[in-house]
Amino acid sequence: AVNAGKGVGPRIYAYCFIQDATDLDGTCNYYAKGEPRPGDGVPGTGTGCISGPGSWEGPPWYQDTIFLTDEERASMSTDDYIANGAAQIRWAIQNGICDAPDFKLMSDEDLFHYAVNAGKGKVPRIYDYCYIEDATGKPSAACNYYAKGKPGPGYDGVPGVGTGCIVGKGSWEGSPCWYEDPSFLTILTKKEVMSMCTDDYIANGAAQIRWAMRHGLCGDAPDFMSMTDEDLFQYAVNAGKDMVPKIYSFCFIEDATGKPDAACKYYAKGKSPGFDGVPEGTGCIVEPDTYCWYENSSFLTDEEIKSICTNDWISNGAAQIRWAIKKGLCHREGIPSIGPE
Repeated sequence: AVNAGKGVGPRIYAYCFIQDATDLDGTCNYYAKGEPRPGDGVPGTGTGCISGPGSWEGPPWYQDTIFLTDEERASMSTDDYIANGAAQIRWAIQNGICDAPDFKLMSDEDLFHYAVNAGKGKVPRIYDYCYIEDATGKPSAACNYYAKGKPGPGYDGVPGVGTGCIVGKGSWEGSPCWYEDPSFLTILTKKEVMSMCTDDYIANGAAQIRWAMRHGLCGDAPDFMSMTDEDLFQYAVNAGKDMVPKIYSFCFIEDATGKPDAACKYYAKGKSPGFDGVPEGTGCIVEPDTYCWYENSSFLTDEEIKSICTNDWISNGAAQIRWAIKKGLCHREGIPSIGPE
């Protein structure tokens, strides 16, 4: 925990460390720290001073703390400051004060500032890869802030293939917004573009990080089965363009629009013997008011056929990808456990 406080190693989970104040004119030589609430000392809302000879020579700080059990008070009030500090950190772990936050529920401001702190090494990156680079004052930087994620082909900026520049007053004030460029319109929905192109750079940066979380560019694979049809379809198309990782290992949607020899505009792909289409053949995704390839499939249930043969090709494609996930055709080995049917 002391090393974590010096930046030698990562903090415990997301927030916990011990501050070494031996060279400062503080009351104590060591302080146990956790998630700010608003004070960051643990336990409680104080400074987190660690009692005991070698840190603080007075009466133990926590012998009368009302929200601790008798056993917890005793463990933090010995004559051994090392044991006391370890007890304070363990208390913080047990009470969720060291844990990484739920990034999906964070406000824009909280998510932005966490990501900036992650870029500075003050807290762990979001999942494994995501952070915001603070480039303010760097003469070679076009933008003050950049959203970053899992390195892919070329750049590590999110979204997509750029540097991850965050637009808006305070970061980059040019026009038009980076993400209105046609190169991004192939991987972003109009709603996503709008969320990254407001006048508020904090909201824009948070939207870019959220996009990266949804698309597996922060390290954790998204919950594909819970995605909306539109989000799953768009993710699978992006996976086909190598903008985001493939679904588990194999699944994606091939965008064949504009290809003169293509019978269909989109094809659902996975791990399948012979052809790689899912659920069979080329994986053609049926468009509205056209014959549905899958109406006479002997291995699909009536419900599955109905889901793949609607008049909405986005819903059809999402249904084909979900079918492949359920059948283990997106994974390297076996059929995943995805809960009850």
